[in-house]
Amino acid sequence: MGCDRDDGTIGGTAHTADCDDVQESTAQLLSRRDVAYVDVRSARNNCFQTRITAAP
Repeated sequence: MGCDRDDGTIGGTAHTADCDDVQESTAQLLSRRDVAYVDVRSARNNCFQTRITAAP
């Protein structure tokens, strides 16, 4: 799920990705100007896994 600089979620950015597709999906989200970081969660339990930010 993509989030903005004010820690708000951005509609339409949450989706389920296979493990092999996480890197590509994250790169696509982080290439958007409105996405400051991506929170990765478990598809099964919705548990927070990690936060991925773009390099400055």
